[in-house]
Amino acid sequence: TYNNGELLRDLSDRTGAMIDVSGERDTPKRLSDRIVTMSGLAEQKEGACLGIVEKLRRLRDLHHPEEVGYFVLVVPAAAIPVLVGA
Repeated sequence: TYNNGELLRDLSDRTGAMIDVSGERDTPKRLSDRIVTMSGLAEQKEGACLGIVEKLRRLRDLHHPEEVGYFVLVVPAAAIPVLVGA
């Protein structure tokens, strides 16, 4: 198990990505979730994202890839045309 940010520090060390989680003052009041920002080279960010998704799956007791789970990804509005092909 990890304490106070150890998971993200470990993930950052392993992938080389910089990972930041918004604080209460940085998050809009109407949003109860936190914002995770990753920066670095493409492969660093991909590794960090994969590590976070794997951890979330374990927390939900989804240990096998064929088990259905969900993951919400918020992307900038400007990126939507790239994702949907518009």
